[in-house]
Amino acid sequence: MSKKILLILGGLLVVAVGFYQVNRDDSFLSDSGTATSTANPATSSPISIGTGNLTVDATGGSFTVTPLSTPTEIPIPDLGPLSIVPANQGDFGRTIAPKLALTIEILKKDRANYEAWLNLGILRKQLNDFNGARVVWEYVSEVWPGQSLSFGNLGSLYHLYLRNYQKAEKNFLTAINNEPTGTTWYRSLFELYRDSYKQDTTAAADTLKRGLATIPISFELGTVLADYYADRDDLESAKSYFTKALSIAREQGNSRFVSYIETRLKEISGQ
Repeated sequence: MSKKILLILGGLLVVAVGFYQVNRDDSFLSDSGTATSTANPATSSPISIGTGNLTVDATGGSFTVTPLSTPTEIPIPDLGPLSIVPANQGDFGRTIAPKLALTIEILKKDRANYEAWLNLGILRKQLNDFNGARVVWEYVSEVWPGQSLSFGNLGSLYHLYLRNYQKAEKNFLTAINNEPTGTTWYRSLFELYRDSYKQDTTAAADTLKRGLATIPISFELGTVLADYYADRDDLESAKSYFTKALSIAREQGNSRFVSYIETRLKEISGQ
């Protein structure tokens, strides 16, 4: 049985950094916070913005980032308030300040810079300016409605910080629809249902099953679903999904997952 899962948004995209704490050695099964899309890493080209390690997926994953309309047709967020580092941020604020200043300068010169807008939202999130992050990512979602990153970030923001679970669900579903092969979004929506919303339904498990139907080779989603069933003492379902995930992980040569799943199968079998 796992401890209560701790979800923490940190800095890196689409869903800033999240982690998963449990009794078991399964920290690599990270819960999502603000995430980068990993649907098609082979075609992703990280771009650094600022003086720190701010990176984004330039391709947006497996989809094409194409504006619905030019940014001038949609009201642009006021960069003035978004350029301010709150005084209570101390040393951390001084670390963020040059990154924030450079990102703002980039946007002043190029208001259609998709990556810079995404990074601005991350920086506001890091500064605990949740409303500022929301404004930025909602703008990105309007101008670039076919990508998933801003929607996934909004989903996590609404889930973990703004506590608006309906909006979290809506944004996660949009991220999934825009990037059906993005495992991050199924994980994030699953976590919303498991921890906060519609907990008296089968929505959590159904989300992972939907992901597996779309991405049948995802041993990660299969493992998460198996753990979910194991933690609810549905050991037959847990064994079934662990066994399927183990086979796929072996085929793909992922020794860490193989070791983890083998250990979990022994645990639930009482060995």
